[in-house]
This record gives sequence, structure tokens and C-alpha cells, in this order.
Amino acid sequence: MLIAVGVVVGVIAAGSTAWVMTDHSSDPYDRSGDGCVNVTFASSMGGGLEHACGTAARDWCRAIYAQHDAHAEAVQAECRVAGILP
Repeated sequence: MLIAVGVVVGVIAAGSTAWVMTDHSSDPYDRSGDGCVNVTFASSMGGGLEHACGTAARDWCRAIYAQHDAHAEAVQAECRVAGILP
């Protein structure tokens, strides 16, 4: 009985590890791509998230390329990941 429980636990652990390592996240805001820009940044209340898609993302990226602070550089990097170039 203990062997069967150990095998089941091992299979669940291996499956969970494989799922995480291949980055199958259910959160649509965890990464940029397909015309959407997601930026995680430090804020006074902990971590913050900025998200934009489509026209809003293109407008945001176009405006942010004129700035050169740390936040702007993070947004610019995510704009490139999303395929939105200056």
C-alpha cells in the first residue's frame, strides 16, 4: 500500500514539475507576446502589474520609447518581446 501511495505521489510531483518547467501558466498577464505588453514593477504596495494589448499597447510603447528611466527601459524590453518595435 505504501509503495502504491509513493508511486502516485511521485507521478504527481513529476507531472507538476514538468508543467512548471514548460511554463504552462494559466495567468494571461504573466508574460508579453502576441501584441500584449505586461510589465511587473516595484510599487509602494509591493509588486505592480501594467498590462495593455492591441492599439493601447502600441500607443504605450510608442510613447515610452522617448523616455530613459528604469521603468521605461523595462517597458521597452517587454514591447520588443511583444513584437512592438519603435
